[in-house]
Amino acid sequence: MAPRDLLRLFFLVGVAALFSSSCLAQNATVHDQCLNDLDQLFNLEEDADTEIHRTYKLCKTTNYKTGKINNNFNFVGRSLQVKSNLHVKCDEDGDMADDCVVKDGHLHIDGTEYFGADEPAYNVVFEGLTFQNTYKYSFWGTKPGNITFVNCNFAENKRAKGIILLDYSNEENLGGELVVNFHNCKFMLNTYAGGGALPSIITVNGKHNKVNIRNSIFEYNNFRYNNTQVETNSFLIESSGSLSVQDSCFYNNQVGVSPIASYGSIAELSLSSNFGENSIGGKCDFSSEFRTNDAFLDFSPTCQTYDATACTALATPAPTTAPTVAPTEAPTAAPTAPPTVAPTAPPTVPPTVPPTAPPT
Repeated sequence: MAPRDLLRLFFLVGVAALFSSSCLAQNATVHDQCLNDLDQLFNLEEDADTEIHRTYKLCKTTNYKTGKINNNFNFVGRSLQVKSNLHVKCDEDGDMADDCVVKDGHLHIDGTEYFGADEPAYNVVFEGLTFQNTYKYSFWGTKPGNITFVNCNFAENKRAKGIILLDYSNEENLGGELVVNFHNCKFMLNTYAGGGALPSIITVNGKHNKVNIRNSIFEYNNFRYNNTQVETNSFLIESSGSLSVQDSCFYNNQVGVSPIASYGSIAELSLSSNFGENSIGGKCDFSSEFRTNDAFLDFSPTCQTYDATACTALATPAPTTAPTVAPTEAPTAAPTAPPTVAPTAPPTVPPTVPPTAPPT
């Protein structure tokens, strides 16, 4: 392993607490040659030991087309499957500008237990990748884990059912959760697809799901387009789980209600040092919080506004550590079974239609 790869691995995954410098190389695999297609990655990962950290490189200026979910709810083709201790980056440096583009298909990143990778996934990093033009989901997560996107771009998704959907639920194991982190990322030129699609780029559905956004940019996204319920269903981020947005910037986005919405008394919302320009909702400037039944029924949220006077996103380096390591005990029960046919509409998240009942 080259010294540069070893240092980069240490930087992104933060494994110092688990591995000493003398044994790190014995517990990590770096594939030096870039992979030209997702079949190569699938073959390498099929029997991989997920207790060993693996790093793979996609080739610069290359498009990677993903597969589709058929009518029998089988996945035909390939996607990026999340498994523990996995690091996939764009070429040598993990640079978004090198154009490693994962595009088309029904599912770019498979964080579910439905299509072959059913174990919880911890210490997963995607670095420098662009996710473009999904027909259903760029990321769909229904199992516990900790996944970090560093220097990634979610761009030009105009037909998605839900661009990024966290939908893990396990009432029998209250300690399990799905955590997704976005550091130094961009969300650009995404458009609401209409026809029952989720009315936001990121949907955090329920108390077992958590999103942390740091130092990222949302720019030229339009969630008023194709939207017949723009006054009640038009956002960039919707959450009934835990959401933290810090040091991020919102430019020239079109939303009907507010860029961010949070629902329910148990939902957690943390906002700090965020800047906005031409990105104000019709109901609230920045965030709408529906904390009580009355607020939900009356559609009278508590509003927050931007609190930074200038944009600092992407001006500072990514965090020096990635998600925390897997817990000593994995969840003892899996999420509920998949539907018997391919879904024709996204999972329910309040409110995907005009509010008719208070949140739980």
